Amino acid sequence: MSSPPANASTKTKQSCVFPKDFAVDQTMVNWLNEKGITAPWQLETEKFANHHIAKGSLFKDWRAAWRTWMLNSIKYQVPAQQQHSPNGRQAVSDAINDIQNTDW
Repeated sequence: MSSPPANASTKTKQSCVFPKDFAVDQTMVNWLNEKGITAPWQLETEKFANHHIAKGSLFKDWRAAWRTWMLNSIKYQVPAQQQHSPNGRQAVSDAINDIQNTDW
């Protein structure tokens, strides 16, 4: 009979729901600075928490999940000039007018 693997006695970390005591600490802020992430981390952390609480997400490492969220915040970040662009408002207005136009 073969002996159990050397790591058989160590338990793997169990997935869990979002921890109520989750908080961004100085180590995490330092990581943001090292990665050059300039997104508003307080807002992104709130969005991260709300998203995963609403979905009932389960993770083994919530800090790693947060780091992934923050890395993704870079690619989903909308440039400031596009956030409240009058051209965007005009495009929406034009689209509504097109829908209401029944002369086709």
